[in-house]
Formats: sequence, C-alpha cells, structure tokens
Amino acid sequence: MSVGRDTAVRDSLTGLRNMLSFEDLAEVMFANLQRRARQAVFARVEIANLKAVRATEGDEAADTLVRAVASILALHSRASDVLARVSDGAFALLMTDMDPSFVNTYFAHLMTRLEAAEVSTPNGVVRAVLNAGVSVSREGSVEDRLAHAHELAADARHMGPGKHQIELVVTE
Repeated sequence: MSVGRDTAVRDSLTGLRNMLSFEDLAEVMFANLQRRARQAVFARVEIANLKAVRATEGDEAADTLVRAVASILALHSRASDVLARVSDGAFALLMTDMDPSFVNTYFAHLMTRLEAAEVSTPNGVVRAVLNAGVSVSREGSVEDRLAHAHELAADARHMGPGKHQIELVVTE
C-alpha cells in the first residue's frame, strides 16, 4: 500500500483503520453477511476516562492510553475482524461469523483484559475505564448497526464506568 493511501485509511496515532476506511470495508462485509443470512457483531468501545487522563496526566499520557487500548483490541481481534479508531477515545469493531451465544463471553473477557491493563506513562501508571455497546444483527445497514452500538455504549455509560450493553437481534 502506498504511503498516501495508507494515511488516507489509517489513524496516525494507532495505526488502525480510520472511520471512513472502516465504513467502506464494513459495507462490503455486511452486505455479504446479509446475502448469506448471517449475523454481524458491531461494537463500539469507548475510553470513559480519557478526558480525565488528558486533564490530569497530559496529552502524552492520554495518547499512550489510546495506543494501549488499540493494541489490546487488535491483539484480541481475529484477522477477519475490522477494527478502527472512530474518534478520540472510541473504537468500532465488526466481527463476522461469531456464534451469537459466544458474544457475551467474548466481550466480558475483552473488557476485563482492557481494564486490567496497566499503562505506563511519563507521569505514572494509568488504567482505562471503558464502556461498550454491542449490536448483533443482520438487519439494517452499517450506519444503523453502528448507531445502535453507539446508543448501547451511551446506555452503558449511564450505568456507570466499566459497563457494557449487548443486544442480540436474532432473525430467522
């Protein structure tokens, strides 16, 4: 991939896909899943304490935290998954061919791994406090599914730090 193309599809801080690149690939993948009558898992993971870390520890510490969360998400994603940084402290994930009965276990484990990570910064150690929303369905569009995952993450945020909401829409 050329340098110009790489910067157009990659987030400069984390090296993950950016939102535009995520949406482009997700559209194709989701359409394929819908044709095969398969469910897709759309997730949004947000660093709830990023503003506080930035305010108390500085920009470098906040950036280090974002990179660490991105690395852990990438480590626990499969090669077939699509992962992107979609805003300062938020990530989107599209997972295909995951058994819906395994989604709760997978995300509980992932959130535990993410929140257990101690991130060394110039000013000391910080931990991410996260919220997540996960939407499992084959209905609608990529935009609909991402919006739904975002709504579920917002619901989780209102429940308190470290919470995640999962909604399975099983379609026969």
